[in-house]
Amino acid sequence: MERDGRQVEIWDVRSVRFTDAYPGPVRVVRVRERWTERKRVDREWKTEQKEQNWIWVAAGDLDGYDGAAIRDTGHLRWKIENNAFGELTQHWHLTHCAHHHPVAVLALLWIKIIAFTLFHAFAILHGKLFRLGKVTMQELAQADLPLVALRLADAIFQRIENKDRQTQKRQKSLEAQAAERFATSDP
Repeated sequence: MERDGRQVEIWDVRSVRFTDAYPGPVRVVRVRERWTERKRVDREWKTEQKEQNWIWVAAGDLDGYDGAAIRDTGHLRWKIENNAFGELTQHWHLTHCAHHHPVAVLALLWIKIIAFTLFHAFAILHGKLFRLGKVTMQELAQADLPLVALRLADAIFQRIENKDRQTQKRQKSLEAQAAERFATSDP
């Protein structure tokens, strides 16, 4: 079968006894993926055969899902791990918290996650160099991230304020129209 441009072979073994600590059966899905990767070396394009082998152990009632769905879910989980948690710990210093009060730890965690999300949203939506593949996220992050994040937050807040002003103007206009109709109507 073909998935995501790769030739995929799936072996799906259900109801495997895994360990004494986990009393229920588990499901083991083994996947071999093969594909051809094209890359530029010097001034020439070269093709290279690639292969990956994956083994996923799934617990719980997943009988309604085939091995391909387990494979897709596993890949999505690794994508989250690599793109979010990996980057947060490697480039956003998520591993150490300078404060130890539970509320402070949670507040700092949320601030970092919000900054991370705003930065990536900005880079993906407005970063022409990133979209063209001329610069990596890491290079963008090393630019002046606090300034970029502050400008983005400021732009978002300005949009919210503008929408609030427009809503207030519209509301006042509707109220004035209603008052005018009421004043000119016969009792």
